[in-house]
Amino acid sequence: MDGTVDCRRLFAQLSAALDGELPPGLCEEIRAHLAGCAPCEAVARSLARTVELCRNVPRRPLPEGLRSELRGLLARHGAR
Repeated sequence: MDGTVDCRRLFAQLSAALDGELPPGLCEEIRAHLAGCAPCEAVARSLARTVELCRNVPRRPLPEGLRSELRGLLARHGAR
């Protein structure tokens, strides 16, 4: 890493950055990039809002038929 964050690298790491999963130094680089790049800042703001909205959606149980189908699908794909 050369100490700079370009737009492509930012997009690849944005979700992890918003979730606080990156080292502090890299988060600071990303914040600095966002401060000077309006398009990336808009994407980051939009992603952060989307995550917030998804976290606040009430959870509902899956219908049993769908639950069984998903379990079977996961079991088949996990066995590969």
